[in-house]
Amino acid sequence: TIIQIERSLNRWDDFNKNVNYKEFCEQATLDFKHKLQGEVDNNKLKPGTAKSILRNLHKFFHWLRLNTGYKSKVKPLIINILKPTRKLNIQINNQSDKIYPTLQQVKKIYDSIEVNTIIDERDRVIFSVLLLTGIRIEALSTLRLDCFNLETLTIDQDPRKGVKTKFGKRIKTTILKFDEKLSTNIIDWYKKLIDMGYGLQDPFIPGVESNRFEGLCFMNSVELNKKFISQGRLRQIIKNHCEKVGYLDFTPHSFRHAHIALAGKLAKTAEDIKAISMNIGHKDIATTFNCYGHLTQSQIESTISHLNNKINF
Repeated sequence: TIIQIERSLNRWDDFNKNVNYKEFCEQATLDFKHKLQGEVDNNKLKPGTAKSILRNLHKFFHWLRLNTGYKSKVKPLIINILKPTRKLNIQINNQSDKIYPTLQQVKKIYDSIEVNTIIDERDRVIFSVLLLTGIRIEALSTLRLDCFNLETLTIDQDPRKGVKTKFGKRIKTTILKFDEKLSTNIIDWYKKLIDMGYGLQDPFIPGVESNRFEGLCFMNSVELNKKFISQGRLRQIIKNHCEKVGYLDFTPHSFRHAHIALAGKLAKTAEDIKAISMNIGHKDIATTFNCYGHLTQSQIESTISHLNNKINF
């Protein structure tokens, strides 16, 4: 994240020839935004990258004006120029179909993890939680055992307990039982950690003990510790297991898309849709289904064909 923000600032500084931030002005901001849009239009920059640059700069200048000497120089109205345009958002949505796993593919990944050690059991539960809750990777890596309610099958993503959520929101998520084996896996994992002596403030997804030196070589550890796993390590675990079964394009966030796609198929009423949206931490259903409820062209054609078959002339 820090590197991405630094790159965004470098772009800004290069464009404005390292002008002092106290000279932050409307015309320079408009020109910079126009240049980014031009790069997107000429396929020199991805729309998502342009949006990320604007978002990083927007946050930076809002932070900067809180510092001494900048409040009167860095105007909020000018900062807001850095918000993405409707055109840019449309270009993002017009990009190639979002790739996310089906339930069958997640089960294939899950089954491919042969359980020989406690670490294998942990890796299985990672995929169970990702799919059945739609939780973000940052929150999963910082989730404590006391965030899981065994009776209600809810996960309380509470920043006061150290859970890192987007914008620091508290999100109460009820597990959606798309698959009985996966939901049972989460329950059994929680019980197992408690039986192993883990406390309620210990991590739901623990890290692994350091490799040990034995004889003339290092031995991979097969034991868990009580430390929180790093996001980088968690991402690598997910990547490794996906690639092992030939799924090269699935990212941790793609499982959130999969969760919403599966939940959306179950929704029958407006109340269902609203509940799904709030269950993953969105206040606005438009956020859920505009950003995540993406249909591929083949899905659109199949659905319309199905609707045509229902029409009686």
